[in-house]
Amino acid sequence: MRTPLSIGILAIMVLVVAFMLLGGKMINAARMSGPYLHVVVDIPASAEFTYQLTPALTDPMAAAQKQAQLVTMLADAKKGLGAAHLSAIVSENQVTVTSLAKSADEANAQDKKVNAAMLAIFGNGHFREADVTKSYKPVDAGLQQNVCRILECRANPNGTRGVRAAAQGTNQVALDIYGVKDPAQMEKMLRVTARMEFRLVPDDINVNLDHATNEVTITRKGVAITEKEAVDASYLVVAGSALKPNCDVTYDNQHNWAVSFAMKDKASSERFGAVTASNIGKQLAIVLDNKIITAPVIQGAIPGDGIIAGGFTLESAKELATLLNAGALPVPVTIVENRVVTK
Repeated sequence: MRTPLSIGILAIMVLVVAFMLLGGKMINAARMSGPYLHVVVDIPASAEFTYQLTPALTDPMAAAQKQAQLVTMLADAKKGLGAAHLSAIVSENQVTVTSLAKSADEANAQDKKVNAAMLAIFGNGHFREADVTKSYKPVDAGLQQNVCRILECRANPNGTRGVRAAAQGTNQVALDIYGVKDPAQMEKMLRVTARMEFRLVPDDINVNLDHATNEVTITRKGVAITEKEAVDASYLVVAGSALKPNCDVTYDNQHNWAVSFAMKDKASSERFGAVTASNIGKQLAIVLDNKIITAPVIQGAIPGDGIIAGGFTLESAKELATLLNAGALPVPVTIVENRVVTK
């Protein structure tokens, strides 16, 4: 038998829960009121070609050299793919080439050109291609939902903004974003692929960044080269996908704005530590979408955490942390609709 006291406590608990639910609905309703930014993005189909190397390339600089040769050959519009969104990564025992492809037939045609380039660079018998029937990556519901999740996280990193995000049609994602003060900046946050990479720079390349002006000067044996050429010639140590989604704004040792990071698993931490330990005195470039943010000289083994310092303002540091925490888009998207809606 319940006492009046227990009944009273139960009634209070019910009221508290009801108040919390009602309060939550009121907050959500407030977040979803007023003008909003309506954005629609197109998601392209793609192709990915993977090869296993035999024997493995144990020298990072040898792998970087092969990678630069492969990118150059594939970028040729006549003999290669000539694709604007071409990517080739050569690691110790694997080569991965990705590009955009509108159909399975186009992916099969690309496969022949990639195989020809692999044969020219690595030689017969030194690589084995994975299942070619799985190379074509059409836009499916899984890809739409993944893009939808990433864009929603970018639009609402702190959970304080009203956002509706959903798949639309067969190859689009639509977002309604409330409380946007700078639509152009929001569009930029949604549009970028945000592929972060830590890359070992070859000895004959020197990267010099002026953090005061954010100007990058890169030379190879005294001759100026582009950022893309430097990135293509560098060795991928770990990708941004290896980071925990808890990057945050912090300070460097000069009390300038920076972004903290930590590896999310033991294997990535050990790889990062081992490569930096064996390459002391070389530059480690931190790259975002083929743009070099910074390239410090490795002073010693770097464990599984650290900071990224690159002449940031508070806002740009926040933007980078948001992009890293949300994750990179699996494919480059195109914004096809972007307008402010007033009720």
